[in-house]
Amino acid sequence: MIGLSIRRLGRDDVALYRAMRLEALRDAPYAFGTTHANASARTEASWREQVEVAADGRERALFVVFQNAAAVGMAALYARAEEPGVTEMFQVWVAPSVRGGRAVVALVDELVTWAHAEGFERVAAGVRSDNEHAARFYERYGFKVAGKTARDGVVPLVFELAEGNLPRQRDAR
Repeated sequence: MIGLSIRRLGRDDVALYRAMRLEALRDAPYAFGTTHANASARTEASWREQVEVAADGRERALFVVFQNAAAVGMAALYARAEEPGVTEMFQVWVAPSVRGGRAVVALVDELVTWAHAEGFERVAAGVRSDNEHAARFYERYGFKVAGKTARDGVVPLVFELAEGNLPRQRDAR
């Protein structure tokens, strides 16, 4: 059996986060709002600040999924200051070697569970309208379209963190 584990990144995980983010941008440039070139030009201090801000508290969090100790995916949650109770999922990516498998489901389950435990009511996300694979995943997971498609082609989505809709509760049905 393939072992999956997920953990929130800590203050000392700058190199891991940078490597994962750059690999995601290299592998799937169509899925993100920045480019590999722009991210590669960031300073070490910029990467460190992003990881340190996300290492503690509930305003931001970065998670990595590992398969047999190898990092194979990542995602971030950022609380929406203008919408209390809502956190937004960003930077969701899994390596091609694990796409279509359990890794992305386990990763999103972990984010949703964490968001609920932190008191959030909804998890928002956005997916480019031309990224059909990701759009299907979010729909199957339970996200609903929550507004009009933006000019940049991003479709806003929302997942309600209601009792009975959490990962372990859904899996028990």
